[in-house]
Amino acid sequence: TPQVKRAYVAHFLNPERDEKAHTLVAVEVTGDWDAVMAGAAVVARDVPSPDPPVDFLQISGLGGIENYFLHSCKPFYQKKRFGIL
Repeated sequence: TPQVKRAYVAHFLNPERDEKAHTLVAVEVTGDWDAVMAGAAVVARDVPSPDPPVDFLQISGLGGIENYFLHSCKPFYQKKRFGIL
């Protein structure tokens, strides 16, 4: 979708809340988050769901775990600008 600026993926475990690690996809958008998630739901509907399922996180600039993605990870998707990543 043209609204996705960057997307990251990680295998995440919060020992205070989770029994097993799960896939976490962090997405930075330039538009409507709900519209992006609706599109992701259409795709996810046709893919077998792992146990535990995939979680999505909006990167909104509030820090916390977002900083891990922004400063320690390379995005698996980055919107092209003028033909350059």
